[in-house]
Amino acid sequence: GPIIAVQVENEFGSNKPCDAAHFDYLTQLKEIYREHLGEDIVLITVDGDSYKLAQCGSLDGLYSTVNFGAGGNITSKFMVQRKEQPNGPFVCSAFFSGWLDHWGHRFAKTRGEKIAASMKEILEFNGNTASVSMYMFHGGTNFATCREVKLSTTRQ
Repeated sequence: GPIIAVQVENEFGSNKPCDAAHFDYLTQLKEIYREHLGEDIVLITVDGDSYKLAQCGSLDGLYSTVNFGAGGNITSKFMVQRKEQPNGPFVCSAFFSGWLDHWGHRFAKTRGEKIAASMKEILEFNGNTASVSMYMFHGGTNFATCREVKLSTTRQ
């Protein structure tokens, strides 16, 4: 089917400093995407569920979404999005069902009940109008090319 949305940046609000050059870069990306994709595609950003991250990752003309994991107050997480994106649907564009592991560290685990409860709360949020995308529902092991893997610079 047709492409209806494209993510312009991922957690760009985490990059410092949050200054004019930071926003110039995001503006250039927006212009490049618009040039190649036109005006009918929704361009989105995704940032963590803190006001500072969302503010530094947002730009007029880009639809601001949030990402977060299981647990915590779902309403407060979506209110971060609403502050930067006053209109439109609530979107958790990356719901973390777990967390990344670091080589040689304790294995991160999230109880299934916690994931299910948070997912239920998201799906029922605002009269069942929120959207959610699960991130890394099942991960594999390919080490150096694995998304989010943190390897030390020391060979083991």
